[in-house]
Amino acid sequence: MRLNRHGTALLLMLPAGGVLSASCGDTEETVRYDFPRLELSTEMVEFNSVEQGASTTRTVWLSNLGDLSMGITAIDMGANDRSDPNFSVSWAISDMECPEGDDTGEAAAKGFTTDSGGGEETDGPGPDDTGIEEVPEGAIAVLDKDCRLPVQVSFTPDALGTLWGSLIIRTGTEHKAEGDNSDPAFYSDPIHSKRLVYLVGEGERGIANVMIRPRRFDYGHLWTGTAEKAYIAIQNAGDGDLTVQEPYLDGCADTFQITGMGSEGAYTVLEPGISTFVEVTYTPESTDAASCTMIVESDDEDSPRIEVDLEANTGVDPENVPPTVIIRTPGVGHQWSGGEADSLRLQLNIFDLNQPADTLTCRVKSMVLAEGASVAHCEAEDESGHVYVDVPYEYVDTGVDTIKVQVTDASEIISYASISVLWNAGFPQSDDDGDGWGDEADADEDGNFDCDDLNANTYPYAAEIADGHDNDCDGVIDEGTRDYDDDGDSFSENEGDCNDYDEDVYAGAWEIADYKDNDCDGITDEGSSLYDDDGDGYTEMDQDCDDEDAAVHPGAVEYCDGIDNDCNGLRDYSDGCVEIDSEPYVVGGINLQQTACEPGDAIMVSVFAYDADGQTLDYAWSGDEGLVIEPLTGSPSVTVTCPDPSNNSGSVLSLYVYITDEDQNPVWDFDEMWVYPAGDLYRQYAKIVYQQGSCATGAALPALSLAWLALVGAAIRRRREDD
Repeated sequence: MRLNRHGTALLLMLPAGGVLSASCGDTEETVRYDFPRLELSTEMVEFNSVEQGASTTRTVWLSNLGDLSMGITAIDMGANDRSDPNFSVSWAISDMECPEGDDTGEAAAKGFTTDSGGGEETDGPGPDDTGIEEVPEGAIAVLDKDCRLPVQVSFTPDALGTLWGSLIIRTGTEHKAEGDNSDPAFYSDPIHSKRLVYLVGEGERGIANVMIRPRRFDYGHLWTGTAEKAYIAIQNAGDGDLTVQEPYLDGCADTFQITGMGSEGAYTVLEPGISTFVEVTYTPESTDAASCTMIVESDDEDSPRIEVDLEANTGVDPENVPPTVIIRTPGVGHQWSGGEADSLRLQLNIFDLNQPADTLTCRVKSMVLAEGASVAHCEAEDESGHVYVDVPYEYVDTGVDTIKVQVTDASEIISYASISVLWNAGFPQSDDDGDGWGDEADADEDGNFDCDDLNANTYPYAAEIADGHDNDCDGVIDEGTRDYDDDGDSFSENEGDCNDYDEDVYAGAWEIADYKDNDCDGITDEGSSLYDDDGDGYTEMDQDCDDEDAAVHPGAVEYCDGIDNDCNGLRDYSDGCVEIDSEPYVVGGINLQQTACEPGDAIMVSVFAYDADGQTLDYAWSGDEGLVIEPLTGSPSVTVTCPDPSNNSGSVLSLYVYITDEDQNPVWDFDEMWVYPAGDLYRQYAKIVYQQGSCATGAALPALSLAWLALVGAAIRRRREDD
């Protein structure tokens, strides 16, 4: 309520029983009011069990049981709690309830406010659509006598187990500008300027959580006659039973087969923490790239269907070394003479460091007379790589030719060797190096000629070698060799490019998740979701939720440390954690029975500290000089006896608590108490109403009353400043 609703004459705060005389025969009336008193509907809100991720709400009612208007200056979650994001608070002034017939209360409840001139209504609500349009500056809500405001507290557990939080409500008095002697629009509860509400909830257990690792398996590069097995683990990382259907392969050739299952293939129910596996075997029929998808279906609501990608012979083998091919006989510039039934016999050696020679693909091509077509297959019959191959004359024609042997490994890396052959033809007169090709004057019908007739390794379509010469006479030097940048990334193999067939791979490149060693440092995909950066055996793809901490991964032990160590979406007590050394913390701060007192008052003070270890806590209390605390140690609850204030306007004294657990992990907190002179704290607000007369009412005020008003005004100002 607004004080001027009770009269328009001078308003004064007087000592209880004080009488103020007025001159000129005016009549007077003394009216006394109780200061605001903040009442809470509860000091403990229990949410019971709530499923993780779900939300429930409780209401805490704030009421004003005093006569004067009460200013609410803050409604906050406890700053020193570890409750986020488990608890949250919301409220709206428009939800305020006031007694029927109270004009101010009814207006507030409707979203209106009343001005100080006598109850005229102005439209609301305010700009935020949450309450009164004109809440006085310095308050977030004002409650008149017997009005009450509902505050909604929500509990949304992000973990399971017991979770604590707190709600802090603060009251305050309107700050008046210097020289402004008008009454404040709202007042603090002088005895309870701060109130604390404890919050506690239980995260509910019983949610299954399927975990598959790895989510992708690369069998590598295999050749026919070999086989490789992949073991895919299926784990229930939740707290409820998990039903898993029998895994199956989708879109796969017969080269992929499920060849084994854990628990003798019994995929029905996995209890919490239990894992099993699927064995998938790949048996290649060729060196061609192959892929397959394994499907795992379960009753995990978040991941009812998980795909596992299986691949083989795909991409570039990071450990691959290009194959080699050598033409032993005949040599460059070989003259062949014969008929259509005759053949040219080549003696070759083919080799690969990464695979048997008899798994390499080998082709013989006539580059000129057959226009690059294959004229013979040259695969080795055994691992020795020694090959004899015949090139029939029927596939070529009379004239000079370049015979090129092309060898391809399982990674599709190609190597070449070549010779020049004169089929039933003689050497051109301009051939100075004996390779069968002459200079431009003796060019063939396609315009091919020897671009360096002093180098027998240089002629049209010759195999390029790293010698600084344009061996194949195409205008490009050393392409396809270690000295040439074949993929256009500005680096050759000799300049540190470990895969000169891929422009995303070179020394110093940015590493990306592509199963390649992009930066050529010998490590594939480091720093990406495909690499185990912390060395714990799990990558982000394997559901490692913190790949920078080796103690955090799907197979880790869950400790009571506030971290989801095993990456199953549950942490600490919600996941049956193992106790470790952890620090206690104070929930809500020091809880004062009263925030203000008079000399001799014995005030109950307590603190609630929570320790994840469950260790016994030790308490040590202290305070400013004059405060008597009993007991000083050993108890979370003490009695504080207030001393005389240091001056006539009161004192602010600090109270401290220091808490340690059995491992000597410390935490401390403090709060302040107002100590008022005897008789000042519990007095009422007195208002003298003068009926209008012919004389000024303020001239005859006794000096004692004026001095007392100044004293009380100073105390109120100090209290406001500290609120």
